[in-house]
Amino acid sequence: MVDRELSEIVGTPQDGGRSVLTTVQVSILSGLSAGLTDEAIAGRLGISVRTCRRHVATLFQVLGATSRFQAGVLAAQRGWVARRVRHRPEGAPS
Repeated sequence: MVDRELSEIVGTPQDGGRSVLTTVQVSILSGLSAGLTDEAIAGRLGISVRTCRRHVATLFQVLGATSRFQAGVLAAQRGWVARRVRHRPEGAPS
């Protein structure tokens, strides 16, 4: 387990208080919201895929999410990760 001093407090008043996530979990949430696979996230963070999957499962519980997409959306709504806006090229269908 990550030491408490290595953890980062994140959250907003909208989530009814503060939630404690480690810096690794925040990075994993960022990867989830970007649509990365567990393998890609683990590679970027230098952790095993198994460890990444454990963090993802914990994050699902913390967020009350049932999918990777939902976890990314909920994390963005709470201000835990940056919202990503994709711009369509001019003339592209909506």
